[in-house]
Amino acid sequence: MGIWYQYDSVEKDVLIRYVEDNQFHEILHKGDKAWRALYPQPNDNDELYTRAIWLGEGCWECLDDITEQAAEKILKDWGYDEMPPGDPEAVNGIAVENRDREELPIFCGTLKKIRIDSNNVCYGPCPLEDEETEQHLTINDQGRVWLTRLAFGGKTIERTNFKIDAKVARNLLNAYEERFSQERDIYFVTDIGCWEMIFTNEEGRKFRYRGSLTEEAGTAVKGLSEMTRLATGRDDLFVFDGCPDRIDTLKVEYERETRIKPKGLPEGTACDYATWNYSEILTIDRATETLTNHIQFADQCSVTNTYHVEDGISSLLDELWPKMFDDVPGNPPDVIDDPVNQQKYKITVITKHGDEKVVEGSFDKLGLPEEYPEFIEKIYDFMSFYGIGELFERSLYERTKRRTSDYIFCDVEFEAGGKTYCYLADDDSYEVNDTVLVPAGPDNHEALVRIVAKNYYSAEEAPFPVDKAKHIIKRIDEDEIEEYLFKD
Repeated sequence: MGIWYQYDSVEKDVLIRYVEDNQFHEILHKGDKAWRALYPQPNDNDELYTRAIWLGEGCWECLDDITEQAAEKILKDWGYDEMPPGDPEAVNGIAVENRDREELPIFCGTLKKIRIDSNNVCYGPCPLEDEETEQHLTINDQGRVWLTRLAFGGKTIERTNFKIDAKVARNLLNAYEERFSQERDIYFVTDIGCWEMIFTNEEGRKFRYRGSLTEEAGTAVKGLSEMTRLATGRDDLFVFDGCPDRIDTLKVEYERETRIKPKGLPEGTACDYATWNYSEILTIDRATETLTNHIQFADQCSVTNTYHVEDGISSLLDELWPKMFDDVPGNPPDVIDDPVNQQKYKITVITKHGDEKVVEGSFDKLGLPEEYPEFIEKIYDFMSFYGIGELFERSLYERTKRRTSDYIFCDVEFEAGGKTYCYLADDDSYEVNDTVLVPAGPDNHEALVRIVAKNYYSAEEAPFPVDKAKHIIKRIDEDEIEEYLFKD
């Protein structure tokens, strides 16, 4: 079996081992004491090379072939006393026959300490030398926390330790323990950062885990990143998701200036136009969980609607992203502006990391961000869901209470938008939009219909003779509809 190596002869910090007929290529980083497997795109050796060098944070060229003996010497110089596990398809002792999915070792005992090493270096443009790319976080069950933050160039940004409440620490460790004490999956994603974690139990036994730097890679770590940031009071921790930025405040300002030429002005009047200034301000704020829409029709005429929805506003903002408004096509230089009708906008985004971004321009298809239609539809759907209230609901203010002598008539449709038919209901539990079973046709075969209206009538006012009206058989729940549709 042929084995050969590639070595970064400039930075001297990455070694790649190729094994003949083996799709997995091992990458060793200087000083990290761990072997890593690289899983290339199919039939894309150049991409494999580029990614391999990138993972090593080394030079993008000058890779020289070296012998196996020279490679072993490099390992020794780097502080490796022995070669990695014998299984060529193993990483840190864990089998990786399927890169897309990995079985996790089951944690046993009581979790006393966790260490999480997170690295957000991914395939793409090279980070700046002082840009933060790596974090080492340790938390024990007594509430002691150790954190080291490193820049791409190796410089230490911060090295600190502090204490959190022991109960908070214990609850956090219990959450980790619960996740990894049962079978859960982690799905790996290519071309993004990674994390490695070590659990230590009460006997000192260690359990090792690793994964991609995203919470969309399986149920094992979902939600744990934010839980860890809240428990430690540090909202800048990478943990498992890389601490992605998010929108905390979003403000959209719209202005329209319309010039109106009044009729009947005397000839020679200096000011022959009246100006109408109309504006809107939409503000969405995570901290207060509010969405406010203010419309200024004129100086003495305005309307403001505020929606306070606990957790609902945060969920709405989570559907958006900080770079959503970055791409603006822009109008060509020869467009013709309407001199009597000017519309402009300004979008201000403030993120969790404190960044502020402003996008502004003319309010038209090419002047707005490409994602504006998707954004505004989400806002419209959110606001429409809550409506304008029941005070304006005709079905409520025209409803009469049922008398003991009244009959309950339900109007039903056999198909949406089709003709309606009256059926008697034997109790008052039926509601509009219920699916019900009724007798239909001369043979009274059973049919599924939907109630579109419910009214109370005396025998004299009934829309259909009571003694000849057919009765609803029963309500059909949504999960039973299919069964009735395919019933023999």
